[in-house]
Amino acid sequence: MNSTTTNSLLEALKVTTRPMHDATEAVAFAKEMKTGTLTLANYQQLLVSNLYIHQSLEEAFVQVLLNRTTQPLIDFVDKKSNWLKKDMDVVGISDEKRRFRSVIPPVFTSVADLIGGLYVVEGSMLGGRFIVKLLQQNPHLSSLTAFHFYGGYGPMTGQRWKAFQDLATTTLSTQQEFTIAIEKAKETFVFFQQVYEKM
Repeated sequence: MNSTTTNSLLEALKVTTRPMHDATEAVAFAKEMKTGTLTLANYQQLLVSNLYIHQSLEEAFVQVLLNRTTQPLIDFVDKKSNWLKKDMDVVGISDEKRRFRSVIPPVFTSVADLIGGLYVVEGSMLGGRFIVKLLQQNPHLSSLTAFHFYGGYGPMTGQRWKAFQDLATTTLSTQQEFTIAIEKAKETFVFFQQVYEKM
């Protein structure tokens, strides 16, 4: 695909998933974060929810890449769940998967599926740069010394997102593959939303 086509496809991905993005944000304490009213209990709920989300997706992503070890996408299937476990240690809570068992993660069977899922996961890390500042300023969380998950990739976040976009547009070679990626991104957003609604 030429650069004009890939740019339009990335824009299509952004536009078509916007309603799911907004619906997910609405149930993830976004308002409380922005107003500084997020409580420690709310933050703990977010950590537990995100751990279920990311552990589920990491396991699913790895399955797609089992026989594709040279696939450069493997660099994006990292363990964000490890950051969440560190944060849970900081606030003194443990895993509570039972609450979310009824929420089934999307099924990923192809590289196009994987890119759709990673679009949501990697894109969510962009918001972490803004969120971590809000958490650090929140008086209810002043006793916390670190925010591993929301701090994410730190100053490398933007560069990593650009690398993912470049990889996505060079990996998806047909309109059909991009359509598959869009549909899987939508499913992934819905998965996030359904888990957050269980908080």
